[in-house]
Amino acid sequence: MHDAAIRIGLWWFFAKKLLNKMNHKLIIACIIFFYSQQAFSQQKVYKKIKEIKKVPANIRLGYWGGIGFPGLRMGIELPLSVVYKHKTKKSGKIKSVTKKRYLVSNFGWYHHKGFHDNLCLTVGYTYRRISKNGFFLSYSPEIGYSRTFLGGTTYQVDNEGNVSIKKRAGYHYATLMLSGGLGWKLSIKNVMPVTVYSRLNLMLMFPYNSKIYLRPNFELGTSFTLAHFLKKKTKHTTKTL
Repeated sequence: MHDAAIRIGLWWFFAKKLLNKMNHKLIIACIIFFYSQQAFSQQKVYKKIKEIKKVPANIRLGYWGGIGFPGLRMGIELPLSVVYKHKTKKSGKIKSVTKKRYLVSNFGWYHHKGFHDNLCLTVGYTYRRISKNGFFLSYSPEIGYSRTFLGGTTYQVDNEGNVSIKKRAGYHYATLMLSGGLGWKLSIKNVMPVTVYSRLNLMLMFPYNSKIYLRPNFELGTSFTLAHFLKKKTKHTTKTL
């Protein structure tokens, strides 16, 4: 019995020693892992520089419509924020990207022969991602109001059965427009002080006979900036890795 107690005691002593050593190693490993992760994450943090600058608005003008319904669209883009990102690759090359956000307002008109003319006013938000060579991608959700004028002559009948011509016959619609596009900012390469763009739009007009009317269309146009036109204080952030 005494020998068994001694053996159990020795076993517990060496097991405790081994467990303590394992715990110490585990703790040391955890500490090393934690600090290495901290150092790695710190390397990934961008150095930020924030500034407030006055930036003028952009003016847009272009073709708007589709097959069989040509039109025009113009608008204003008020800058909200600008973010510059610069990242050095392993090869030593620097990748630069500019991200811009705008508050936009657009007014458009198109003529669909035999159907209607449509006037559309919208406001929305535009996000634009520009590479260092000036090429960019953008998307924009917009909401607004459409007023159509029916093509041809429209007649109306009153309660007494009299027939007359109805002037400015048409409908009023709430409008939602979702857009995505691409373009090239020519001023980056000192080609021209303008930007050219193309966009595909999905226009939803409702209520349309108790339903939603879908009208795909596209834009092809240009935008430019006047030095002192609607200048607005805008947050500029530069991030460098």
